[in-house]
Amino acid sequence: MWRTIERVTQQNVDVFIEVNKKSMGKAQGKNTIYLAPKMFVRKMETHPEDRLVVVVMHEYGHILYNRMAVQKTRNKAKHEYAAFKYSVEYALNMAENGDTGPIKQLIKYLLIRVTKGKNSDPHTIALNKLTKEQFWKDTVENYQ
Repeated sequence: MWRTIERVTQQNVDVFIEVNKKSMGKAQGKNTIYLAPKMFVRKMETHPEDRLVVVVMHEYGHILYNRMAVQKTRNKAKHEYAAFKYSVEYALNMAENGDTGPIKQLIKYLLIRVTKGKNSDPHTIALNKLTKEQFWKDTVENYQ
C-alpha cells in the first residue's frame, strides 16, 4: 500500500489522513486525496492491504477524471465509473506482474456492491455499467 501511495504522490497529489466515518477515502479536486486513519491503525478483516490499495487507486481515478474533464460534471455516476475503471485497470496491471491480491479483492467486493447497492446510488450505477463490459467479464474469468 505504501508503494501505491508513493506512486500517487509522485503525480502531484497530496495525500492526507483525515477522519471520515462514511468511507475509507475521498478525492477532492485535481490534487488531493484524504484517507481515513482506520486504514492504518488497526487490523481490519474486511479491508486487508490489497483492498486498501484498491481504495487508494479508486480515489486517484477520481483525481485523473477531474484532471481530464473539460468542465465539471455533476453526473456522479460518470465520476464513479471512471474511478472504478481506473482501479480495475491498475489492479489488472498488478496481476499481470504477479500480484493478484488487489484484483481478487475487486472481483469479490464489486460484485457484492452491485447486488447490495441501491439502484439510485452513483456507485451502483457505475458498477452495473462496468460489470457488463467484456474486459470485466474477462477479468473475472481469468482471476476468480
